[in-house]
Amino acid sequence: MRPSTTIGQTAAAPPWVVGVGLVVVGAVCWAQDMAAAQPGIEIECVTSGYDVVLNNSTSQTLEPGQVIAWTVRFVRRSGEFVLEGPVAPGENIFVSGGLGSDYLSSPQPCTAILQ
Repeated sequence: MRPSTTIGQTAAAPPWVVGVGLVVVGAVCWAQDMAAAQPGIEIECVTSGYDVVLNNSTSQTLEPGQVIAWTVRFVRRSGEFVLEGPVAPGENIFVSGGLGSDYLSSPQPCTAILQ
């Protein structure tokens, strides 16, 4: 029979240490959430030929993984675009071929919302 060993044994922390740790972790998570643009924010949107052009009109950088839902009522097209990299304020995002076979010779407004 092998002798038993305990791996990773730790003593329980006093309750006040756990409470302080939760406050610190909560504050860090809150600060990170506030740094990213919040869902529901409207993003500038306009069409260009077969494409949809989204502009980060916010004052915050859009983070990778965030989703922008867009709609072009004029041609009854809509879609979602998942950001693959950060998008700085004022930077454009091109949804190439977003309108499918609908070509718009003049720019049309569209609606885009950060999800």
